[in-house]
Amino acid sequence: MKKTLLALAALALAAHASAATYNFTGNAYDPASLHNFTAPCSAGNCGNFTAAMAPVATFTTALPLAPNLNDTDVTTDVATFSAFDGLTTYASGDPLVQLIVARATTDASGQLTSLQLVAVRWQSPGPHVGGNVRLDSVNTTSGSSHNVICLATAPVPGGDLCTISEAAGSTDSNTSWAQPGLAPGGPGNLHAVPVDNPIALLLTATGLLSVALRTRRRTAR
Repeated sequence: MKKTLLALAALALAAHASAATYNFTGNAYDPASLHNFTAPCSAGNCGNFTAAMAPVATFTTALPLAPNLNDTDVTTDVATFSAFDGLTTYASGDPLVQLIVARATTDASGQLTSLQLVAVRWQSPGPHVGGNVRLDSVNTTSGSSHNVICLATAPVPGGDLCTISEAAGSTDSNTSWAQPGLAPGGPGNLHAVPVDNPIALLLTATGLLSVALRTRRRTAR
């Protein structure tokens, strides 16, 4: 019985140690930060954020995140990702999407406690010159922008990257943006949910083994 449970625990750990998936939900947008476009929309794909929206993100890594990370750059560890700012979906399989950076904070068990994921999505395929320069952007900690004008680009593999864009407060009438508010008090402060964490799986397997062994000893008596 003991050998069987140990083998099952080892198999469970091995099956999940090769990859990990993490989910993060940011705070809802602060109503005071909402900036709407001026109707009618005269350029690009206009849209407005609301206080009911919040930036969310999911990402996978080839190996689980290390414990005790402190706002650490994990961009190169991200295998796939998806984010949603309330208006636009950003996914690693979309050729119009670029992941700019992902910075993570974890606790002592490797659970994600904070995430800054920044991504952009061009509204149309390149080349991005002339009037074809509109994009959307998400930053899970500082806010999202929609229908922004890119002012300068640089070539990157597979396309181009916006290096300078309109800043909040100096955008044209077709742009909108929003910033997350403060976290509510109490248990709701925890927004990150790690999935397939091998450390947690190992602790669970160890606990199950301990219970099974105690049960076996009682039965033997």
